[in-house]
Amino acid sequence: MKKLFFVLRTFVIPTFSFVVPTLSFVIPTFSFVVPTLSFVIPTLSFVIPTIGGILTATTIASAQTDSLRYSQESGTLKEQRFIDRYDYVFMTKEPTKWMVKAGVLSSRTFGVLVAGAEYKLSPSFSVGGGAFFRSASSTFGTDAGWFGELRYYYNMKKRIAEAKSANNFSGNYFGIAYSSLFKQVRAPVPYFSRIDFSPTLPFARALEVRWGMQRRFFNHGIVDFGISGGLRSGLEAGTFEIAEYMIQTNWGIGLAFGDFKRKKLPPLCDVLKCYDTQKSLWKLAWPDIFIGYKSQSVSTSFAYERQIGSSAFSLNLQNDLSLTNQYNGTSVMPITETKIINGQPVVEIVGTESIDNTRFTINSITYLQPRFYLGRQKRSQRAHNAASISGAYLGISLIHAYERIKSNQFYGAQNFDRYHALELGPTAGYQQKIFKNGYLDFGLTVGKPLRRFDKTMFINDTYSFRPSFKLGFAF
Repeated sequence: MKKLFFVLRTFVIPTFSFVVPTLSFVIPTFSFVVPTLSFVIPTLSFVIPTIGGILTATTIASAQTDSLRYSQESGTLKEQRFIDRYDYVFMTKEPTKWMVKAGVLSSRTFGVLVAGAEYKLSPSFSVGGGAFFRSASSTFGTDAGWFGELRYYYNMKKRIAEAKSANNFSGNYFGIAYSSLFKQVRAPVPYFSRIDFSPTLPFARALEVRWGMQRRFFNHGIVDFGISGGLRSGLEAGTFEIAEYMIQTNWGIGLAFGDFKRKKLPPLCDVLKCYDTQKSLWKLAWPDIFIGYKSQSVSTSFAYERQIGSSAFSLNLQNDLSLTNQYNGTSVMPITETKIINGQPVVEIVGTESIDNTRFTINSITYLQPRFYLGRQKRSQRAHNAASISGAYLGISLIHAYERIKSNQFYGAQNFDRYHALELGPTAGYQQKIFKNGYLDFGLTVGKPLRRFDKTMFINDTYSFRPSFKLGFAF
């Protein structure tokens, strides 16, 4: 009994005195820990496997650092059309031995309407020839003649060796050409023919060296840009012959047929990228420049066109400008005095004077054209909100035509408006955007004078036919 009392007094009672206060702290703490454990335990059930997965992945990755894993999926590939636009447009890979050409050429020697043929002697050399017809001017009537040309395609052989081209006529060239009239025909036409081609001196023959870039244009088109220089001679107003050195720019476009096969091509606008959203165009035509000792001229065309909203209508403002200067020789005129001798008047020559016969012409044709482009709905189906300033069009033209002459001749000086009028008439044509910065625009306008401002009677109030051939740059 004494031992039991000793144990209780020594161990149990002091321990109990410690435990009771401790329980007073533990019990409230336990009331917080139990709910916390209810959150921690499920969390650990997610974290522990996750940590295990990460450790496992790390172990695998470290053990397989030099291995790769590939996967393959099956699917459907839509039909694709891959286009080498340069080869498709200019037919550089199509071999051609001979070709017949017909079209419009701006050359002042053998233009304006030209038909001919070209034959390849070798990959680098070709020979060609043909005939031409034009209205030189209303003063000189019309003329026709023939021409022959030898061309050297200087980089054709190299391009063939590099598999960039076939043996054909699409290339850059140097050439030498000779042209001659059959016979100058004088036609009873009005003094001013009212066409876009500026007047030129007639010529009997010409020899010139040429540099140019000729390209086939799709299956049956052809374009030719170049510059030439040489010597030409001609008849001044059908009386005496003159000769002059000259340099000129030229461009031509037409149709071509040859020993090439017709090739199936993708849609035109897929190649030319004409389905764009550009709603306005600044247009500058390739300039026609002629510089000679006795005559100089330059002609070009500036235009701005704007689509009206999202419709098929547009408004085109265009000016065709031509400047021509001609030197027709020097006239030596006598200087006279009238004297009274024996009561009678007598005319005596007391000297001479030289008069340069010159003529400067300004020809300006301004068009205000509302245009309606055909096929707008079809183009919209190919490209959302495609612009309506490419394609065939119809329109009405309000025309301001102005031609002024300043001349100095042996019979006196003149400075007058030869034709100045407002005209109105229908217009039809075709315009095409070419690649990013090119365009062509061919049309015909028939105008009826509404009001005349000039006081001359060189031109009567009949209808005027104004063909327009534009090939140049668009921005």
